[in-house]
Amino acid sequence: MTTLRFTAAPPLETWPEQACTGADPRIFFPKKEGGGPASQEAAAKALCRRCPAREHCKAYAMPIQDLTGIWGGLNANERTRARKKQQKEAS
Repeated sequence: MTTLRFTAAPPLETWPEQACTGADPRIFFPKKEGGGPASQEAAAKALCRRCPAREHCKAYAMPIQDLTGIWGGLNANERTRARKKQQKEAS
């Protein structure tokens, strides 16, 4: 797993215009994150992998602890683990 370093998120108006182009926003909010429906989460993450705004999106989402959904290719549980790992490495 890549170590994630986040500071301030880029302003939304600077994100590439192609961010989430043509995607139904509901795909990024599976009914039960971190375990199901797995096919919906996998589909969202597949869109994220090819999105030009992925790093912007991830930087936006990382500091927000109660944010749900898939952001920058990570679900809420994955973002929590990445934050904890980052905090542990910083100490």
